[in-house]
Amino acid sequence: MQRGITAWKMTVKRLLRKIPGNNRDCTGIENNKRKQGYLHLKQKEFRKPIACFKQAQEEEGSTSNFIYWIGEAYSQEGDYETGLRFLEKAVARNPGDINAQLRKAQCQIKLGNYKEATSNLVQIVSRKPGHQEALCDLGYSLIMQECYDQAIYYLSRALHRAPWDQNLYRNLALAFFKSGDVEAALQHYRRLERLVDGLSCDELNNIGVCLAEKGDYETAINYFSRALGQCEGEQSPAFTQIQLNLTIADFYLGNYHQAISQLDELYRCNPADENLLLSIADCLVKIGKDNLALNYYGKLVELNRQNVVYLERFIQCLIECGRYDEAVYQLETKVDQLVPRTSIKNLWYLLGLALDGIGEHGKAVDCYNRSLGLVE
Repeated sequence: MQRGITAWKMTVKRLLRKIPGNNRDCTGIENNKRKQGYLHLKQKEFRKPIACFKQAQEEEGSTSNFIYWIGEAYSQEGDYETGLRFLEKAVARNPGDINAQLRKAQCQIKLGNYKEATSNLVQIVSRKPGHQEALCDLGYSLIMQECYDQAIYYLSRALHRAPWDQNLYRNLALAFFKSGDVEAALQHYRRLERLVDGLSCDELNNIGVCLAEKGDYETAINYFSRALGQCEGEQSPAFTQIQLNLTIADFYLGNYHQAISQLDELYRCNPADENLLLSIADCLVKIGKDNLALNYYGKLVELNRQNVVYLERFIQCLIECGRYDEAVYQLETKVDQLVPRTSIKNLWYLLGLALDGIGEHGKAVDCYNRSLGLVE
């Protein structure tokens, strides 16, 4: 008898749900728009959930929950500015909504607003110290602000709790790579390589750079070649950089003339690339082609007159070639143009060498003293 009554009540409930205007429970016709929105969002049909959530919002009234889902749909579609506006409203209405605050921070990261994102993520982590996604995003946001030690601290905390999370390995490897810790970066990239089906172009290139730093040029070339295969186009800056890295690794294996030829070809395609020009000049110096290197160092100085490193290399090359008069002229005309002045002690030393070369020993001593800070 009890089972019959229960079955009758359930039948009545199902019938009531079909009556227009009856929205007493979450499966009513009005609330179906909300469910449709969730379904479309899950299926990544982004414009459809936005329309559904907005219609449900009109019918049921504006709540932080609807505002959140509209913002979520916009952000998943890639419209981060609009998504951020809705998510900010959702957080303002319900400051305790960690999901809304997290999605807001993620939109800020996508838009490059790293300081604002970091502030929001720190609030989440202070409330939920073990929040994996927030810790991972916080680490990445700190990397983008060059706060590598802090990034490593938060990412390591998260990795201790979730050693299977590939995004944590990815961000930790990047943090170590950017900080210059080649060993730690390579260790985490290796672990990431075991966790994922394939690494990105940037990740393959970074592994190659780490291996080259360790002197393993053959393996580095393999990774650079794989990275080139994943680049979107030969005209992209990433392709040029990876090709440059590969060629320099080839150079250090002893294939000097082939590497110089490839670098020259890259230069013809990218005549204003300072990093490329510097690499060509440095490689030429290493094989004793100082006269050829001078041409490239000179172009660098013309491209960027404020760069002290370029001027130093140019002057060093002039001195090595015995062109002391020209070195003195370049230094005396360009040192005063450099900013900041505190970075030119090496240039005073080089000027001393050049003056010694032309027999101006008294002036040379004065320059050496200036380089040591003994004379203002």
